[in-house]
Amino acid sequence: DTFALLSGDSDFSPLVSKLKENDRRVIGCGVKSSTSELLVAGCDEFIFYDDLVSAAEKPRRRQRPGKVAKGPKGSQPEEAIDRLLAIVHSLAAEYDPLWGSLVKQTLRRVHPGFSEPNYGFASFVELLKAAEEAGDLELDYDKERGNYKIRLLKE
Repeated sequence: DTFALLSGDSDFSPLVSKLKENDRRVIGCGVKSSTSELLVAGCDEFIFYDDLVSAAEKPRRRQRPGKVAKGPKGSQPEEAIDRLLAIVHSLAAEYDPLWGSLVKQTLRRVHPGFSEPNYGFASFVELLKAAEEAGDLELDYDKERGNYKIRLLKE
């Protein structure tokens, strides 16, 4: 029920559409510089090959708590928080409580190429906590579900 497409060519967009029409999950993988935005938008998830290579080449270093690094090619942590808040804002009107897992799924669906490490965050939880520290939202961890409840603070 899941297909992996290793290409950045927009000619594969009709195939992606047909697979999704037939309730198949499509994960794409391609090179950033030559991948069609149309193809990225069509996939359920899109992984850039460049990110895989850079992650494999980097020595694993633990980031000091509270420090947020800039992502590659000028991507800023604030851009990731802005994308997160846009998703939270759109979902908050319809879901109470709003769960972190739903926010992440929606973020990946709206921005298939989105990856937290590209913005300097090791995980989605770190991104959520950065938004909380900025005073944009409030998090409440539910131990039973192992998930965060999210509430917007700024409208």
